[in-house]
Amino acid sequence: IEPYCMEVTYDKTSHLIFPTAIRYVDLGSEYLIAGKAEDAENVLRVKASVKEFGTETNFSVRSEEHTS
Repeated sequence: IEPYCMEVTYDKTSHLIFPTAIRYVDLGSEYLIAGKAEDAENVLRVKASVKEFGTETNFSVRSEEHTS
């Protein structure tokens, strides 16, 4: 799976929508906070936990397998 680049900020929350339910989230540092949106198993909220952190970090998300 090809990784994506994403910018986050302290003042705004980004929402990532997946085609299936999220099963696992791993944050690369304490500079990020994330959680599943209420009443939506496939939506992840992500934002910075501190203002203006200058270092690069990562996070990983695993969702259920898509069945058709």
